[in-house]
Amino acid sequence: MGSPEVSVVMAAYNAGRWIAESLASVAAQDLDSLSLEVVVVDDGSSDDTVAVARRVLAEAGLTHVIIEQSNSGPSVARNAGLARARGAWIQFLDADDLLAPSKVSRQLQAARLAPPATGAIFSEFSLLTSPGIDGPWVVGPLIRPRPDPVDPLSILHADNFLPLASQLMRREAIAAVGRFPDDRLLVEDVWLVFRLAHAGYLLRFEELGQPGYLYRRTPRSLSARARVDLLDGMIANATRAEDMLRDQGPLNAARIDLLSQCYHYFLYEASHLAPSRLGPLVARLQRLGADIPAMSRGGRIFRSLVRVFGLRHAHRIFGPLRNLRRNRL
Repeated sequence: MGSPEVSVVMAAYNAGRWIAESLASVAAQDLDSLSLEVVVVDDGSSDDTVAVARRVLAEAGLTHVIIEQSNSGPSVARNAGLARARGAWIQFLDADDLLAPSKVSRQLQAARLAPPATGAIFSEFSLLTSPGIDGPWVVGPLIRPRPDPVDPLSILHADNFLPLASQLMRREAIAAVGRFPDDRLLVEDVWLVFRLAHAGYLLRFEELGQPGYLYRRTPRSLSARARVDLLDGMIANATRAEDMLRDQGPLNAARIDLLSQCYHYFLYEASHLAPSRLGPLVARLQRLGADIPAMSRGGRIFRSLVRVFGLRHAHRIFGPLRNLRRNRL
């Protein structure tokens, strides 16, 4: 039997509640079943994730493999799945998210016609949200990311977020730039896409006219702890990208502006989520020669600190941040 064209790589951890629906969306793809394989990597689940996955995949008749490993995080799990995948194109999918029936076939058709330098095909997606863990789940508005086709740095901007599962990725391109970083728990996928673009691989948009991928946002993913972890991941991506680009020479005005936008966004988020991150972000803006937001007692950031931490703690946080700005002037 020949190799499939597409490998669906699914990292799963305690996903017994969701994984049947996610795998059903894979089985519903309007693609020849011989062109598709599924690689599920169970990352040390303590629930019935593996049993549910075995049952659903057997009933669907899909070519598949299930890998069981100790809990090591999503990057390690995805890397394990990549090592077993045989398809020329990789469809990543988290175990609680969903694919539209024509998502893979439409992107695969575009991939077949794309030049060899194409690293990924991406399309529209929507968020799947609910006020509670048991639903009802509501499909949000259609989202179409618009990264700059020339500058890979634009991928790091929050407005250009490309969810991993919204893409169909060339396996050879992933191998060329390296695997997912094992030490990262969040937005490690954005770092992979940045490295693809930075290496010269093309990211091509295939318009579907509907969400090809539904990204489930559970109440847990919106928790304060998860938001801090997400912020830390975004900061790590931006600072690593900046350092990588500086190693190649001085930053041009467009890249300074884009990095400044990223750091200003992080500064605002950190002001009410993680004040300890403010100092290093201000230092990054100083290095770029970018404007530091006004630090008056009536300013926006101070008001945010008061709203979240109360007046006494806001004054305690505000003082060092204002001093950082004064030292720049």
